[in-house]
Amino acid sequence: MRTSRSGTLRNVCRSLTVGWVMGPLAAGVYAVAQRATSVIAQPAGNLGQATYAELARMVAAGGRGVDIRRAFLKSILIAFAVAVPFVIVVALFGRPLARLIVDHNSVLPAT
Repeated sequence: MRTSRSGTLRNVCRSLTVGWVMGPLAAGVYAVAQRATSVIAQPAGNLGQATYAELARMVAAGGRGVDIRRAFLKSILIAFAVAVPFVIVVALFGRPLARLIVDHNSVLPAT
């Protein structure tokens, strides 16, 4: 429980610092970006845990180096297959997505 509280306190302190230095609007945008980042990072964390468990099982079972490398490469390819579409969407539609999230007249510069 202590880790969860300290993590929450750390996030609140970051948002307060951004708000103190840059103003309340920037703090709000920062908070939205922080939440979006944590949602996007969740699948990567799950994939990392699953990959570690599978590789540990293979090593404990006396798996060969070739098989372990093949499983590791497969997990890397899965991560790229998941990440590349997100990167493409953000690259192509980043500004419209940002406008959906925040009031573009007060935050984003004119195009």
